[in-house]
Amino acid sequence: MQYYPGSGNCFTFNFNESTRKVHKAGSDKGLQLVLKLNTTEFLITSVSPGFLLVIHAPNEIETTLRPYPYSDCLMNPESDYSVETHHSRKHQDLESVLNMFGEYRTADIHIFFRTLDFARYERLPSYTVLMLISDIAQFLGLWLGFSAITFFEILPLVIAVCRSHFKKS
Repeated sequence: MQYYPGSGNCFTFNFNESTRKVHKAGSDKGLQLVLKLNTTEFLITSVSPGFLLVIHAPNEIETTLRPYPYSDCLMNPESDYSVETHHSRKHQDLESVLNMFGEYRTADIHIFFRTLDFARYERLPSYTVLMLISDIAQFLGLWLGFSAITFFEILPLVIAVCRSHFKKS
C-alpha cells in the first residue's frame, strides 16, 4: 500500500512478482474484489468518494518505494474488519442497486477475460519505396515501348521515302 497526496491510499497487486497467466476465460476465472468505501478516511480535497481502478502491465507504471528502514508494505492492524454484503439473484433496477451501494458502501468488482482471443492491428505504409521504384520502372518501360514501336513504324516509312527519292533521281 502506498499513499499519494492527490488520490489517497493506493493498493498494488502482484508487485514485483512473476507474471501470472490466464488459461481459461469466463467470469469465474478472473480477479474478484470487494471494495469497502470508508468515507471517514477520504481526503478533504476529494470531490466525491469513490474508487479509481487502473489495470496495467506490471512494469508499465513506475512505483518507487521508500528505502530502508521503510518496508515494501504498510501493515495496519486496524484495517481488519468484517464485510457484510448483499447478493441477490433476482433482477433489480439500477436505482435499487445504487441504493444498496449507498447502504452497504461496498463495490463487488469482477475483472475477467470474456474470451482469450486477440486481434492484432498493424499499420502498414500505403506506398512504399519499392512500390515507387516499381511504378517508375513500369512508366519508363511503357514509354520505351512506345518509343520502340514508333521507331519501328517510322523506319519503314523513312526507307520507303528514301527509295522513292533515289528512284526519281
